[in-house]
Amino acid sequence: MRWAWIIVLLVACNDAPEKERAPVGGGADPKPAPVVPLDGPPRWVQYDHILITFRGAHKIVDHSRTKEQARELALSVLERAKSGLVRFALLKDQYSDDRAADGSKRGPYIMLNEGEPQKAAEHIPRKNAAKALADLVFRLDVGEIDMCEYHPDHSPFGWHIVQRQR
Repeated sequence: MRWAWIIVLLVACNDAPEKERAPVGGGADPKPAPVVPLDGPPRWVQYDHILITFRGAHKIVDHSRTKEQARELALSVLERAKSGLVRFALLKDQYSDDRAADGSKRGPYIMLNEGEPQKAAEHIPRKNAAKALADLVFRLDVGEIDMCEYHPDHSPFGWHIVQRQR
C-alpha cells in the first residue's frame, strides 16, 4: 500500500505545472532567475561586457586608440569570445575599458526592463543605458555573446561585446 501512495505522489508531482514544482537541490539561488512573463521579455537581465573605446568617443578624452583601431580590436575580441577557446572573463580583464575610479574592472551588471522599479543603486534602468546596449542585452539568450557597434547616438562609448549571464 505504501508503494501505491509513492507512485501517486510521483505522478502528481510530474503533472504539476513547472511553476508549482518545488525546487530541486540543496539551497536557494543567491540571485533569482529573471521572471519571464508569459506575454513578454524578462523583467531584468544580468550581463557582462567588454567595452572597447577610442579617442573621441563620448566622454573619452585620454585614449591613444583610434576609432578604426578600436573597431578592429572589437571584432577580434568578439571572434575570440564566441569561439569559446578563451573565457569571457579573461578577455574582459585584458581588453575592457570599462573601469571603476580605482582602475578595477566593473561588472557584471543587472539591467532592469522598462517599468521595473530600481531596488538597488547598482541596478541600471533600461532607459538610462545606451539604446543599442539595452536592446542587445534583452535580445540575447543566456550564455550568448554578441556585440553592439559604436554609434554616436545609440552606443556612444564605443563597441560593447556582451555576454548575457541570466
